[in-house]
Amino acid sequence: MKTCNVIDLSIEIFAKQQESALGKKCLRMEITDAIRFQHESSKKTVRELNFTKRP
Repeated sequence: MKTCNVIDLSIEIFAKQQESALGKKCLRMEITDAIRFQHESSKKTVRELNFTKRP
């Protein structure tokens, strides 16, 4: 996966959400229930990502 694709996906996740906590849950824990994606493929791609919280 290219870096620009990850950035585009992150923008898609956070741009449509009222709460940033939903976006964080989506990226860290793959919880996508409350996320409104523009494309169905984005929802599948999120499952491939593995972000963790830095100490």
